[in-house]
Amino acid sequence: MSFAALTLTTLLSAASGDTVWVYGGEVRVEGARQTKPWVVGRVFDDLAPGDTLTERRLKFHEERVYSLGLFQRVALRPTGDPAHATLVATVSERFFFLPFVVFGSKARSLGEWADRPFRKSYYGLGLKHTNVRGRNEDLSARFAVGYDPFVALAYEIPYMGPRSDYGLSVSLSASRVTTTSRITQQSALGERIQDGWSVGGAVRRHIGGPYLTASVGLGLSRLAIRLDDSLAASHPGLVSDAGLTVSPDGIDLTPSVQLTADLNTRDLNAYPTAGSRFTAELIRYGLPNATGVELTRVAVDLRRYQPLTKRPNGKSGAFIGLRLAGVGTVGGRVPNYLHVNASPRGYIGAVSSEDVQGAALGLEGDNLLRVALSLNLPLIRTRYARLSRAPLGALRVVRYAAWLSVFADGATTWVNATNPAIARTAPDRIGLNHGRFYSGYGAGLHLIGPYDVVVRLDLARNDAGRTEFILGGGKAF
Repeated sequence: MSFAALTLTTLLSAASGDTVWVYGGEVRVEGARQTKPWVVGRVFDDLAPGDTLTERRLKFHEERVYSLGLFQRVALRPTGDPAHATLVATVSERFFFLPFVVFGSKARSLGEWADRPFRKSYYGLGLKHTNVRGRNEDLSARFAVGYDPFVALAYEIPYMGPRSDYGLSVSLSASRVTTTSRITQQSALGERIQDGWSVGGAVRRHIGGPYLTASVGLGLSRLAIRLDDSLAASHPGLVSDAGLTVSPDGIDLTPSVQLTADLNTRDLNAYPTAGSRFTAELIRYGLPNATGVELTRVAVDLRRYQPLTKRPNGKSGAFIGLRLAGVGTVGGRVPNYLHVNASPRGYIGAVSSEDVQGAALGLEGDNLLRVALSLNLPLIRTRYARLSRAPLGALRVVRYAAWLSVFADGATTWVNATNPAIARTAPDRIGLNHGRFYSGYGAGLHLIGPYDVVVRLDLARNDAGRTEFILGGGKAF
């Protein structure tokens, strides 16, 4: 900020009786017992000495510190000489080592699940440490048994060090799951078991501050379709013809390379109320002239959260959410397990068996366009409750809020001519101009609790006149 601009701002503020705080370049962290102070300091990399610290800017950065996922409460204030202020972040740390329950179901409807709740359910346990070495490094392990057993491990390092702009992530998993592709389920093979494993890693770089990142990832996956010997011998190539794999032997071993750019200016990760996020991905599956999977996929995703009122104190008010997303695939055949799925609210629930040939098949494809719009009104603005009798310090401060959301979603998918299963069974779905647009609308109550827990209670109606109740976790988009 120039001297003239600073002087003018000071004079105007003095006339109104407010103090103008100007950032002096220092951030001090209070209350962090395990977290390294520089982890919090990296959130302020976009600030430069001389920047004016408005209430709105302070509130935005306070929420960004909270979005690290390390604290139950964050309070940010300037102190010292107003012309050369120090920012003080007072925090209350969470539990970092968290056990959690893994549960899911492949039931096609709530009624089917209620009738036989464990027939298509999987269940297990997970462990997560969100602050390894006090550096916001995330280590997680989880497993499940039952209908779709799996095991997964992941480790993420946001910053390699206090002055490094690089991060690293690695993951590995193994699973035995029943095919979810409706195209597969309607083939001559019906539902089949997929045995698979994958390993991957990525290097990420923060560019010019905390908002923009670019990453390069490498992966290797193997997927095998289980067939009994007699069926495999009597119908050679059946798995490939049905689109379950590309390789005729029913086993796809696929290397991949992924390039990602991510611009994230949202205030909160768990439930954004302001800012934007734009993600672009380029993924190459397989090697040139390979006998297995060989295709290229491009995905873009734009999300905007626009406040309807600009509150001087920066606190969240009503806002509009908008999402535009698309996925395009070119190259060789796309196996069914790499299909994208369009599930606007109203179509999220599994479609009943009599609808399978219609909506369920139309929601799956090689390519995708999606749009979502929501109006969000605060019922309970973000508040903190103090539980003084709680036995542990990490439970004595509870953050909560509640929102009313009115929404409309829409999406369409289409397939490429390279998929022989679709070319035979649904040739009218080849190409963008033949994809049907599926839409839904509704309203819901969104409850936000401690540890970034978001529970969505939505009631949606789709364009076919079908109404569904959705009990969901996490933000809608």
